[in-house]
Amino acid sequence: LPPHTRGMADWGTHCAGLALVVPLMCATSGAPPTRIAVLGAGGGALPAFLHAALPRVVVDAVELSNEVCAVAREYFGLGAAEATGRLRLHEDCAFSWLERTAPASLDLIVVDLESDSLALAAPGMPLAPPAQALEPSFIALARSKLTPRGILAFNTLGTADAIESMA
Repeated sequence: LPPHTRGMADWGTHCAGLALVVPLMCATSGAPPTRIAVLGAGGGALPAFLHAALPRVVVDAVELSNEVCAVAREYFGLGAAEATGRLRLHEDCAFSWLERTAPASLDLIVVDLESDSLALAAPGMPLAPPAQALEPSFIALARSKLTPRGILAFNTLGTADAIESMA
């Protein structure tokens, strides 16, 4: 693990689970990914993991909050990862960023966004992903940005019924 991530309690579960997509890509297409987008970078655990674990991959991490980006850069090592040129932290709306991305340019899109709804998941717990990420128009947009072997993955939070109620 990168030094700035040691001790993060949820590192292994969260990142290892989402990172299982990479071997799946290799097994089904015979080639590793070259460009990954993480929509909803947060503190940067998943983007930092992908950057460290996949030295030939460029990771685009998108986070709406400039305050969260500043913390991720200063305290969680994303500033150093950005300096390598293989991790780019974009302070932007994930949906807008994806619209501007070139067609067929991403091998993997990980939607790691939370909704504003707290009541549907559990008291005080956000629901993920937001309803907009489940809309057919978003799925079509994401599909247009993926390479032919690309994968769209979602990190979900909440009950299946709660997530389905948003779709």
